[in-house]
Amino acid sequence: MEGGEDGAEGAEGMEAMMETAAGDLYKDDSEDYNGAGNLPKLLLAQCVKNPYFGDLVKMQVVKWEFEYVETAGLLGVKLPPIPEIPVPKVPGVPVDQFDKVQQQLAGAAGMVGASIDASEGDAKDVWWSGYAGEDDLETLKEVGAAQGPIMFPGWICGWATEDEAKKDLGTSDDAQGTKVIFKVNAKCLSAVVCRHFIQRLNGKLDKFEEKDGIFVGEVSEVPFEADTLAEWAKKKDAPAEAAPAEGGEEKKDEEKKDDAPAEMEAAAE
Repeated sequence: MEGGEDGAEGAEGMEAMMETAAGDLYKDDSEDYNGAGNLPKLLLAQCVKNPYFGDLVKMQVVKWEFEYVETAGLLGVKLPPIPEIPVPKVPGVPVDQFDKVQQQLAGAAGMVGASIDASEGDAKDVWWSGYAGEDDLETLKEVGAAQGPIMFPGWICGWATEDEAKKDLGTSDDAQGTKVIFKVNAKCLSAVVCRHFIQRLNGKLDKFEEKDGIFVGEVSEVPFEADTLAEWAKKKDAPAEAAPAEGGEEKKDEEKKDDAPAEMEAAAE
């Protein structure tokens, strides 16, 4: 919109309409968010009701996920660095305080993820949607064709029906990327009136096909094995098992065969 008074009023009107639309979706939210004990629920609700805040928190999840994989070498490949996305200027917050804001967002991400993981209940069908870039779409096609493994960092914020997931994509024709919807049956946390959350979904992409201009993927959950920190540290620091020498097993079998006649002769004597 153009600047000036009319532009400002138009922008305010658009913001009001967006707030009304979001408010209508969650207008029946009667959850108690008061008190320190309910802080994880409050942060989770704000991530959903205010998607911009949710994106800032989720950005920390992706940043830490990639940095950990890079430093720990879990994939055995060097990953590209994640570009720093500056936190928008907050009125009254000095520039030198932005690092603290990042740390607070990272703390919020950890609290939200841990609370979802601890609160997942019965298994349900869950749909969630988004947009995939050209390279990501090709990768998803390959994984789907091979029915290969797939993992979603952080948490999924899904819907109870495919129609709701489609509505969440919007109707704009100039959106970046290709529309994608995923479906899984997995344990989840149902909260914030109409949303379903799954923490760190690990699974297998059974199918990834185009349907009416939208690529739809079906995922089978493959739950992670739960370990304590002590068990995880023990496995992480354990020495790698030595690979058997080339032809080692065959050589042992041959030695046993060679020894057999000698043993029989000794027994006969």
